[in-house]
Amino acid sequence: ITLNNITANDNTGGIGTYLDNERFTLTSGAPIDSAAPVNVTLNGTNLFNGNGSDGLQIWSDGMITLSNITASYNFGDGAYLDNDFYMKLLNPRSIILKGWGTFVNNGLNGLEFNASGSVTLTRITADWNQLAGPGTGNGVVGEAGTSITFTCGSLNLNVAPGYDLTAGTFIVLKGVFTYGNGTANTTNTTPLVTITRSCPLP
Repeated sequence: ITLNNITANDNTGGIGTYLDNERFTLTSGAPIDSAAPVNVTLNGTNLFNGNGSDGLQIWSDGMITLSNITASYNFGDGAYLDNDFYMKLLNPRSIILKGWGTFVNNGLNGLEFNASGSVTLTRITADWNQLAGPGTGNGVVGEAGTSITFTCGSLNLNVAPGYDLTAGTFIVLKGVFTYGNGTANTTNTTPLVTITRSCPLP
């Protein structure tokens, strides 16, 4: 799936944009490789605001690459991204957010992800996300099978943590600022978390 310059605003009955290209079969409850995984890519500038559920929801067996996302004022998550299921241990797939991402004042979490491989986040603003159920209201929350690299972020005044991150190998935070969140930020990984205060990007 490759899309450009998507606007999906004010769909009060449900999700702004739902993309699903998971392709697997089940044998005795275990996934097997039935087809080569296909990726999801959003290019340009993409808007998902004011929807009745999540602003953007993606389920994929391949890499997820998003550019310049605004997903704010949604009743659910700003964006939910998941590529964790397909051949998870043998073929980990990445999630990449490039350009910038704005996830503000959503009913659940600003940005939530579940990746089989690495996650790369750049220039993320996730402020004022609200509590609408147990464990929600994070700025950014997610799990990566390998690493998380998060470069430049503003995660302020969320009801839950600014970030709650879990990675299989390491987490690197560069210039990620948090203030006034309802609970403490959390990182879960073995063995390494690296935090650099200054943002290296212009």
